[in-house]
Amino acid sequence: MARVSLPDAGAIKKDRRVPSDHSQPALPSPCVSVCQIDPVSGNCLGCHRTRAEIAAWRDMTADEQRDLLEQLRQRRQDATGVRRRPTRRRA
Repeated sequence: MARVSLPDAGAIKKDRRVPSDHSQPALPSPCVSVCQIDPVSGNCLGCHRTRAEIAAWRDMTADEQRDLLEQLRQRRQDATGVRRRPTRRRA
């Protein structure tokens, strides 16, 4: 039986994409610690992200994170009927 060599953890971390715009700090995760996936929509009931979006958050650039946050506002409104006013923070 042939042995399969796996990359070490350090090599995997080096392959992670680094945000291209280093002048902007990473945005905080939209997780609200209500981690349950809705079987119908496939979205988390707390933050409204998909599993793929949850897994990819750390590797997204700040611009990608902002785009996703905008999508999440709409998903939250569609799911709950509650419209939140935008924050005063400017990116």
